[in-house]
Amino acid sequence: MGKFIDRICIAIAIFILTFILSLSISKNIISSLIFGIILSIIFIISLTKLQNDNNKKILSSKSFDTYMIIQGIDYQINLLKSLYNNSNLCDSFLQYESKIIAPIYKFSALSRDDVLKLYNKAKSNQIYTVYIISNNIDRASIAFSKCLYDIEFRFIRSHELYKILKAKKLLPSKPIQAKKQKLPLKDIACIMISRENAPRLLFTSFILLTIGVITPLRVYYFTLSAISSLLCLISIFFGNTTPNYAKLPKPDEKDLSQE
Repeated sequence: MGKFIDRICIAIAIFILTFILSLSISKNIISSLIFGIILSIIFIISLTKLQNDNNKKILSSKSFDTYMIIQGIDYQINLLKSLYNNSNLCDSFLQYESKIIAPIYKFSALSRDDVLKLYNKAKSNQIYTVYIISNNIDRASIAFSKCLYDIEFRFIRSHELYKILKAKKLLPSKPIQAKKQKLPLKDIACIMISRENAPRLLFTSFILLTIGVITPLRVYYFTLSAISSLLCLISIFFGNTTPNYAKLPKPDEKDLSQE
């Protein structure tokens, strides 16, 4: 329901802007109305089609990178193997027509160590062309590869692999996402009266008090200032000093004494 209302509001806003611009140019109310209505309808249809396409059970480009990182190198290699059937499966790369195709998906950027490892593997296998597919290619790694002049490195963005897999309908299905759960009121109250929030509440109370002095709405700002001060006192005397972190299991005393 919320998305539908947002869509209607955007369409009305586009209609108003289009009508005003058309009226200022053509000076004809009827043509301006027709043009604004047609443009609003086109926008609603396009937005609906775009939303339906995004709701298909395939991963988006950004989710694809995260999915590949989570699944690990074995999954990445097998996925590439489905594209290159005549390739040879190696430890962490594919060997295809005297070339190395290596997927490197990780949360950090592609490092020079990664490039150097592939360089050594290429030399040991007497291969002189290496394709690196990565979701985060660092410029320093590209510059470093130029120093290794006896091996040709070619860097492929993850989006290129995503487009090929999408065209061949080999993208993994979209994983089922857990339903979002609302935060319990008890946890919200604990966060509000946390001792860490005491300085913020005190600062808010002081600002509201200052505003109440210099503005006519004194009762309003003084009331808010008093509430902030009360919350500050509650957080100091009753608030948690540290978040509710888990604790390690109690170690076995016998094992510790033997060490």
